[in-house]
Amino acid sequence: MKNSIYISVLILLGCVACQSNRSLKEGNSWNLEMAMNIERVNTLEECSDSIVYIPLETNDSSLLANRAYLLYADNSDIFVKSNDYLYRFNADGHYLNRIGRKGMAPGEYARLESVSVDRENRRIFCYTGNNKGQYWGYDGAFLKEIVLDGNGKNLSQSIVSGSQIVAERREYTDSGLRIDICFFSLEGALLQEIPLAQDDKEVNVSMHTVPLVYTFGGDLKYKDTYSPALLSFNNKGSQVEWIFDLGKYEPSREYLEDMNKRETLMREMVQLVDIKESRTHFFLLLVHDYRLRGVVMDKESGTLVYSKEIEMPQKGGGIELGKIKGGCFWPSFADNSRAVYGLVSVSSLPEESFQAITHCALNHFPLTEDSNPVVVKAFLKK
Repeated sequence: MKNSIYISVLILLGCVACQSNRSLKEGNSWNLEMAMNIERVNTLEECSDSIVYIPLETNDSSLLANRAYLLYADNSDIFVKSNDYLYRFNADGHYLNRIGRKGMAPGEYARLESVSVDRENRRIFCYTGNNKGQYWGYDGAFLKEIVLDGNGKNLSQSIVSGSQIVAERREYTDSGLRIDICFFSLEGALLQEIPLAQDDKEVNVSMHTVPLVYTFGGDLKYKDTYSPALLSFNNKGSQVEWIFDLGKYEPSREYLEDMNKRETLMREMVQLVDIKESRTHFFLLLVHDYRLRGVVMDKESGTLVYSKEIEMPQKGGGIELGKIKGGCFWPSFADNSRAVYGLVSVSSLPEESFQAITHCALNHFPLTEDSNPVVVKAFLKK
């Protein structure tokens, strides 16, 4: 009897292992319904070929808020968004300068709706709402303000993509919703409008959703909340690059925009709320039953690297680091390489982890519970 139970357990474990190693990808479609029902847990050390730790210099000028966000990083600069300002560090973590000025006077802004880095021209584009944007130099100097020609309609999610500015435009009418993506010159002139979606559904619009827009490998990537398709735009046109198939969990527009249906949306459906893409992996954040799940998928093999319910990354949630205890990682920036970047707060780490990070860090900044977060740069295994 005991042998039968033992064999049954082994078979069950084998089935779970086979399922977790099965490819989620068929053609250009990813089976996220399957990923939602698999637990696969690895530490960042187990997933990575190498990890670099970069403590950010802490002083009176560079002190960051608890929920700071790493916006962009390359081999020269690191930009961190904190309390509607950008803080610039060099690649070794040394503080350089602050960018931005809040206020209502010329050369100031009341809020930042989106921020993107124009690497070619070494400047920052800040979309401040009402179809207006500002350019700031890497050195923190205000350069100029521009107005985007939205044809009398408000724009959202405006970012720099190569030699253009891209924004989404939504128009609600009595007969439904129309979504366009608009391309502008870097000075704000409208160059092209591409219709993305249009329907004739009458929806009680009491909630608004935000599309996922980012650049990768020189292309613009766009995913609307109403569609499973991730679109790719370049100078040759547009195409559906990937399908993120939620199956029975896929929400329709009426559930995403009608507050009266919010409970059903949050309990029974799944929302894909964030995508980070590197050359080799996808990092996805999905919400189901009021809980957040982090999913990591290998783009080449289609296999699941990680799938687990986590705390919000802004609150320290993510993949456990490994030997450095108490810390978790989730990327906030990735580019067309194997590297992904994120911040790890040190305020909740045990003292032994301070010493472990200092021992292998790129610099010698001392770490205390009041220090700025540490940049983690991970190169994931293929």
